[in-house]
Amino acid sequence: MDNILKYPQSCIVDRSVTKNMFYKFIEVNPRMKARFFNDM
Repeated sequence: MDNILKYPQSCIVDRSVTKNMFYKFIEVNPRMKARFFNDM
């Protein structure tokens, strides 16, 4: 797996991560959530 975004090595996992895992532990309003899903 290429580390094109230069994340720390400890962040790299050898599996796909769903979109909702990115916002699961942070607070986002419904508009931001919709934009995240629609823009990606």
